Amino acid sequence: MKNLRKSNGITLVALVVTIVVLLILAGVSINVMVGDNGIITKSKAIRSNIEKAEAEGQSKIDSLQQAEYTEDGTVILNDENAPTINSMEVTDVTRTSFTVIVNVTETGSGLAKIEYSIDDGEHYITPNYNQARSYTFEDLNVGFEEYKVKVKVTDVNNNSSTASTIVKSAKTGDYILYDPTKGVSSEKLIYTSPVGTIPKTNEDIITHGNGFGDRTYTANTDIKWRIYDVNKENKVIRLISESGIESDDGNSLVLKAGIGYLYAEEELARICSIYGYGYGANTSLVSTFKYGGPKDERTGKIVGTGARSINMDDIIEKSGYTKQEIIDSTSSDYGKEITFANKLYYPKLNSTKVNKPGQCEYADTENTFIDTNLKASEKINYLGEYEELLSDSEIGRLYYWISERVTVNEGSNLRFCVPEWGYGVLEYTTYPIFGGFATDSYFGYNWQPSSYVRPIVELKPNIDIKWNSEKNAWELL
Repeated sequence: MKNLRKSNGITLVALVVTIVVLLILAGVSINVMVGDNGIITKSKAIRSNIEKAEAEGQSKIDSLQQAEYTEDGTVILNDENAPTINSMEVTDVTRTSFTVIVNVTETGSGLAKIEYSIDDGEHYITPNYNQARSYTFEDLNVGFEEYKVKVKVTDVNNNSSTASTIVKSAKTGDYILYDPTKGVSSEKLIYTSPVGTIPKTNEDIITHGNGFGDRTYTANTDIKWRIYDVNKENKVIRLISESGIESDDGNSLVLKAGIGYLYAEEELARICSIYGYGYGANTSLVSTFKYGGPKDERTGKIVGTGARSINMDDIIEKSGYTKQEIIDSTSSDYGKEITFANKLYYPKLNSTKVNKPGQCEYADTENTFIDTNLKASEKINYLGEYEELLSDSEIGRLYYWISERVTVNEGSNLRFCVPEWGYGVLEYTTYPIFGGFATDSYFGYNWQPSSYVRPIVELKPNIDIKWNSEKNAWELL
């Protein structure tokens, strides 16, 4: 009986131990809940942080909603407690400097300082007179580098308002207000590409022309110009006409047969030269061209014009390839000597052959030639940022001559061609100018393809330019 009561009862010691354990557990639980690092305390802190973040976010949203955007692209962000920026203007722009002018209304606490930056506020400059309403930045590279102008106006209580704008840099594709007629005498603004003369005897001298008919071109202000490229190192900008240029009577340039081939580069150079005398053009340049046949090629030049025709090197340069890379990666026989079984007719400046009236003007016979067909069209099918500028069919009139002449081997025939660029396709063999054939039965077969002219104009180095936001184009200063 005694043992049974002992096994079923509870001792006072066990009860005390149980109560102590429960008190310890209760203390731990209370500390976890309401202590300095307790759940309730942390919850309150988290809630407080959330509310603070929401308030700061709303403040930023409210600030953005108060931003003012002006017509010239300036963004003004006024703090309600800070001085008010009424306007900011970039003026007196030259090649190496510009001045920033700010109009400010002070607050009751008083204006403390006005700071100026050209790197979006990374580094501010405070003028000697720290409340100066203008500041001139010097030793710049305006037009060739982009500047993110920012003005910060701060009051005595350290409240600030800001205004920012961008002084752009010139880039490929931008429009530019170039006038090829400004300050130029009328005789320099017109050129007529003649038919050219055909030798009737061995003593006659051939004269340059297109082989087809007179085409007159007059430089005018109707042509739109765009930036072709910008050389930031040498501070040189080159322009290109927005589209191919037609003659005064609305026609394209026809190059026909022997004369058309022999003088293609010269006619393109002379036509394009009339666009290179305008204000801002680099008239200290010399435009060079090749003329003559594959056996008697010569070099000519036009002095004092900043314009020339677009050529194959211009396009290869923008393709990202070198001429050698194109030669190595295509089926081109460029530079190889070709020997034909029979002698071929070919264009020549001083032919020993008197030509048959109405047929291919003049020819000689030879059976060894150098292939100069680069076959660049096999490699150049995308021009990156220049694609739209050189090939966009939306503009229209983008079939234009490339100032270069090539000989193309076609088995038993040799074709003498002038390349044409049409909507991104380089045509060498589709439009030959003169066919050299091995038999007299083909002698007199003349091609007369036509296309537009596209000049490139180089501006003077270090020329002053300024962005005109109203006309969305650069203007020459």
